[in-house]
Amino acid sequence: MTDPNSTPPQTMLERARHARLLRILLVYLGASFAVLEAIDLLGDKLGLPAWVFSGAVVLLLIGLPIIIATSLIQASGPVAVDSAVGVSSGQRPQATRRLFTWRNAITGGVVAFALWGAAVAGWMLFGPDAGAASGGETEISSLAVLPFADMSPDGSAEYLGDGVAETLIDALTKVEGLRVAARTSAFSFKGKNEDIRTIGEQLNVNAVLEGSVQTAGNRVRITAQLIEVEDGFHLWSQVYESELEDVFAVQDEVARSVVSALELTLAGDSGQTIVESGTESLEAYDYYLLGLHHWHNRTPNDIGKAIDYFEQAIEADSQYARAWSGLASSHLLSIPGQYRVPGVTWAAGLIRSERAARRALAQNEQLAEAHTVLGFIHSHRWEWEEAEREYRRSIRLDPHYATAHQWYAAYLAGMGRTPEAVAEIRRAHELDPLSLIVNVWLALVLEAAGELTEAAAAYERTLELYPNHSRPHRDAFLFFASRGDFERAAIHIRRYVEIAEGDGVLAGRLANGIRSPVERSKTIFEIIDRMPGEFGDVRRLDLLTLASKPEQALTELEAHTAVADSGWIAEALGVYVRNPELRADPRFQAALRHMGLR
Repeated sequence: MTDPNSTPPQTMLERARHARLLRILLVYLGASFAVLEAIDLLGDKLGLPAWVFSGAVVLLLIGLPIIIATSLIQASGPVAVDSAVGVSSGQRPQATRRLFTWRNAITGGVVAFALWGAAVAGWMLFGPDAGAASGGETEISSLAVLPFADMSPDGSAEYLGDGVAETLIDALTKVEGLRVAARTSAFSFKGKNEDIRTIGEQLNVNAVLEGSVQTAGNRVRITAQLIEVEDGFHLWSQVYESELEDVFAVQDEVARSVVSALELTLAGDSGQTIVESGTESLEAYDYYLLGLHHWHNRTPNDIGKAIDYFEQAIEADSQYARAWSGLASSHLLSIPGQYRVPGVTWAAGLIRSERAARRALAQNEQLAEAHTVLGFIHSHRWEWEEAEREYRRSIRLDPHYATAHQWYAAYLAGMGRTPEAVAEIRRAHELDPLSLIVNVWLALVLEAAGELTEAAAAYERTLELYPNHSRPHRDAFLFFASRGDFERAAIHIRRYVEIAEGDGVLAGRLANGIRSPVERSKTIFEIIDRMPGEFGDVRRLDLLTLASKPEQALTELEAHTAVADSGWIAEALGVYVRNPELRADPRFQAALRHMGLR
């Protein structure tokens, strides 16, 4: 018989209302969110593994139906026993009611999270990464700074995101005990959704700093997060909001926070800023970042734009040393043999570059980039001692500047000091392992040093990294052709012409011509005539020798080395001229002596 005084809810909706289920669920979900936020925050700070957060989510999901069932069962009132069924049929509901009590639910939750906490503590004390959370065992000694993503609604802050990353790279290279990947390699991942572990493996670093910038009017928001490569855990993260005028201070704070998170020490730090703005003019800084953005794109059009922006930065602040240095580098890249900006001659480009470099050093004598530019200019003028002095000064000032090591390696190769050249180019490659130009020069210097197996491997690696770039195919063509491997040379001249000229028919014809002993000489002259910018000047000497025209090669050599500022520098003759018979010719040796070389 049922109890006439008992009137339990008859529908699920009525039972839910009676149990105040919605209120209980809101409280449970709010508490769960707070718990997960706290765990996420602690996980970032302590470097906890991903299963810690996942385990908490699983426990809370398991608890949800238990909370719902307890609420409904406890709100249903005493369980009735029908006389027709007997006492035994009522025992199960009674047992269920005794099981699903609030006391049992709370006790079960406490026990479950206690076991979970014990597992976490055990992992921290005895797991494979024990001590990493407190910085005791895991040592972060290398770091890559990725370009900061542009999160502005109109997409107008890309150059600012790049500039923030580049500024942080410059600042963090000052940290003792920390190796920072060069800008070129780190920025090769721009716009790609690569896994952090992949980035760490390719750059040979054990931490990555990434973030974003967002501008709105005169305000900027910068987010930054430091991630350990091995396990993908966040070591530190922060959001900064400020006026654009305070962007220098924000970048300095980011750099200091990274240093603190890695438990490193700033050499000689006594509270001074480590991010050197170099200017108090936000307008000058803005133009400078735009100049850098185009300078790194490395096309004739972009180099021209970089010059314009650097000049505008200087107009806004004539004392801005980095803007002068950027202008010096841009003028240097504008000359023939580099990126060939239309209308620029060797002499004019070098004069403008030197003038800007010296203005930069007049403002800041410690700028490694400006010293490197002067080293290159001295090489073009065959002022070999002055060139080496500037390169060595640059490397002393900034041992992490990959371009200084690369250009100095080229200089040493041209001087015939190949063991030193190999050491310098390997250092450049260590600092900037994904740079196209560093990889190209690694192959060239190894080839000049006679390490042909390693040189071939370096060419292959460069082609793997840049299969659709014409430059490595051009140099690989010259490498294999000069050694009589015309089958492989044909493969690379085909790809070079397909990429650089966009002419598949011409590419096929030139490849077939290189393979043919009968057509080879004619084909080489066609390559020279059709692509004088890429295969002219010094590289013509090897090609002319391959075309059985050594006398013409020597005549051109004598004409070009008659005066300085012709673009014929030590590395050109020391690296690009591969033919041993040509190099041994008395006329070749006389040209070297005329240039002041051994």
